[in-house]
Amino acid sequence: MSTKDPKKKRKLPSRKKKNTQRELKSSQSLPSLKDLKNYIENLDAPPSFREILRFFHIRARDKNAFKHLLLEYEELSDFSKTIDGEKKHFLRKLKEEKRDELPQIVKVIVTKKEHNLIIAKPVDNKLSFYELHINPSNRVNLQVFEKALVLCQGLIKKNIYKAKVLKKFNENLCFPKTIMGIVKKVGKKMNLSPVDRRLARSYQISKNTIKAAPGDLVEASVLRDYGRSGGIVSIVKKRGNISDPKFISLIEVYQSEIPYKFSPKATHLAEEAKLPPLGNREDLRGLSFVTIDGEDAKDFDDAVWAKKTKQGWHIIVAIADVAYYVRPDNVLDREAYERGNSVYFPDLVVPMLPEYLSNGMCSLKPNEDRGSLAVHMWIDEQGNLLNYRFTRALIKSHARLTYNKVQQVYNAPEADPEIWKLIEPLFCAYNCLKHDRLRRGTLELELEERQIIFNKQGNVREIRSRQRFDSHKLIEEMMILANVAAARALEDKKMPSLFRIHEKPNPEKMTILLNALKAIGIQVKATYKQNSGFFNTILEETKDHPTKFLVQSMVLRTQSQAAYHPGNSGHFGLSLKHYAHFTSPIRRYADLVVHRSLITALNLGEGGWETTPTLDALETVGNHISNTERTAKSAERNTLSRYTISYMENKIGTQFQAHISGVNMAGLFIELDENGAEGFMPKSYLPPDVYRLLNTSPCLQGDKHSFTLGDPLYVCLKEANAHTNGMIFSFIGK
Repeated sequence: MSTKDPKKKRKLPSRKKKNTQRELKSSQSLPSLKDLKNYIENLDAPPSFREILRFFHIRARDKNAFKHLLLEYEELSDFSKTIDGEKKHFLRKLKEEKRDELPQIVKVIVTKKEHNLIIAKPVDNKLSFYELHINPSNRVNLQVFEKALVLCQGLIKKNIYKAKVLKKFNENLCFPKTIMGIVKKVGKKMNLSPVDRRLARSYQISKNTIKAAPGDLVEASVLRDYGRSGGIVSIVKKRGNISDPKFISLIEVYQSEIPYKFSPKATHLAEEAKLPPLGNREDLRGLSFVTIDGEDAKDFDDAVWAKKTKQGWHIIVAIADVAYYVRPDNVLDREAYERGNSVYFPDLVVPMLPEYLSNGMCSLKPNEDRGSLAVHMWIDEQGNLLNYRFTRALIKSHARLTYNKVQQVYNAPEADPEIWKLIEPLFCAYNCLKHDRLRRGTLELELEERQIIFNKQGNVREIRSRQRFDSHKLIEEMMILANVAAARALEDKKMPSLFRIHEKPNPEKMTILLNALKAIGIQVKATYKQNSGFFNTILEETKDHPTKFLVQSMVLRTQSQAAYHPGNSGHFGLSLKHYAHFTSPIRRYADLVVHRSLITALNLGEGGWETTPTLDALETVGNHISNTERTAKSAERNTLSRYTISYMENKIGTQFQAHISGVNMAGLFIELDENGAEGFMPKSYLPPDVYRLLNTSPCLQGDKHSFTLGDPLYVCLKEANAHTNGMIFSFIGK
């Protein structure tokens, strides 16, 4: 035994004693249940978490322990029964923070090993959108599909964290029961190439299986798994073929398990839909409503109209009356709830409702009578909402307009006087709404949105930035105003429903943002405040900076995730106290819930709730559709990325201008300036050096070279595979 070993053994007891004393000291500084009850019961308004910390003099190092103690008090005692519903507000926030954010210590499953890096995901499905990068350790050898307990050490990029292994679980390998892949012929054998790049490159297909031809997209059951060496699979279902023009979108539909077929019962019920009679509905068919959407839109769920008044403007936003056709707990409702929302791919839409409704009876087509749930709103010249009134109505759209056409006429009214007559009042009302937006200090992110242009054969012809016009902003502001009116009406009537909530950013994320900005040479002059104006100052200060779009992306990643919840805590990004989604019931289940609540609360006829839902039931609905929304957004992003990569497959060996969008010990995340395509540069493709990942900033530092977040680079494309959604770049120079 070496002379060092006894020293290590002698140190262990003192460390353990020191830690024990620290834990004892921490626990003694926390208040008792009785103290908490007395404090909260004597308040007139619900306290914030910070106010509680300040009152009990909780130190920074005890903050997490106190947070868990609050939750434990609520769950294990009658603590929650001693306070009214309003004073539970801060406890709900704590629950959401605990649910939505990655804990410091988390159980994970290894999904991939590459470039001397272990990649894992949390075992908890609610945290599945997080990814953890673990540096290999001689002490713990982890294989794909093994589980471990890890300590999160910091954010790398988006939802990617670096982590350290605390404990490996000696459980049986838990490889997925099924995987998605493409059949390929290798010699005389048939192999499966997974579409998920976290898995092995190839699996052998068992002889006793469903027959499939090379190029087929199939679902396969894993019979034996050998980790990164592959395994043996059996095909259980054929899903499509690479010859299908929509093949890439279909990969994500199946990979994300997005329901895409309606049952015969749901389809039949949808096809029985008929126009509602006028009856007690308000007849608005004589007003010159118009719809304004994108060129490729097929479902038109909102129409707008405006007229000048003495005080300002009278605006009507008419929304498709989906609640009239989709009643609570019928087959259409159950299948819409399962989907949660429509999913929009570049070449494919997976709708929330059958086509007969989404593109037919619920679509506000021009020159056709349609049932709607409309809101009359009166604003002054400064955009303040003075009054509002909801009504069940029949409307008739006078024109189906596009953003491009409306913008063209706005820029040159003489080019089309008829359309200008329809849209001039809308733009005048919009100019008033802009005053209110500026006064509130809405978060002004200008993220570049990519648009995929296909040729006749269904292949990618071009990738370009989607233009954003005043015509887009006009509709956006009118929809926001209608959503505010809906939220206020629900609160006024004390009607249970779902609100669209967006919490303030987590202070830890703020620290990461400021450190990242400092690393790329940006010193923020503004004083930090918990409002969107602080972020707008950052965006304004960096608008001429070379890494402007990187800063925009970092600010976006700092924000909390928006969600649906029966408790209204406001919308931070829009700087609004009242906000609910009301304007898109064709494609969002949350809006259908809001319509039903409004119909019930305001006695607007059929289609409301048969029994008023409880807050617990609404919270369950909110959690479900928040998750389906995240699944849809992830699938849409992945598909956009796959199509971008398919466009790049013919550019192997081409050099590009790019910048570093993320850093970890295994290498660099690269984003091309030309089209926003993202890929990875392994450390082996960097100039030879001894690199280390700095803790103080997102930087891979060597003795001779350094690579920091935001650095511009010249790179060469080495590999591109749309099926696995991955690209590899090599370094050319700075």
